[in-house]
Amino acid sequence: MTFNAGLMIRMWIKSIFAYHTTGARFTVKRVCFIIFFPIWFFFQEIITWTCLFLDEIFFPGYRNIIVDKPLFVLGYPRGGTTFLHRLINSDDERFTSFKLWEILLAPSIIQKKFFLLLGKIDQIGRASCRERV
Repeated sequence: MTFNAGLMIRMWIKSIFAYHTTGARFTVKRVCFIIFFPIWFFFQEIITWTCLFLDEIFFPGYRNIIVDKPLFVLGYPRGGTTFLHRLINSDDERFTSFKLWEILLAPSIIQKKFFLLLGKIDQIGRASCRERV
């Protein structure tokens, strides 16, 4: 999915000048979000696209992975789809799926490895804190 800068700019301008049509109040919190979200989003996009480019250099074989029989879980809300998804995902040998943090924070392989490394470092820090107590 490509980034639509025109849409983002239109929505940003609408949130500043046409907020009264949405029924939302113009608070300090809203102003801070309107100002800082595009800046944060821009840097996040730069990092993500850079990491996706680096994936092509360091992990070129990821495109050669063959998905034999993809399985899509679809259904009505409160119809048991989450339970079915978790049940299927518990079989690590035959199935895999993305976690929410992978979708939002780590769409590239390098980003995923970075966050997993941070998790391991955090576990080491927690273990050393337990030993002191």
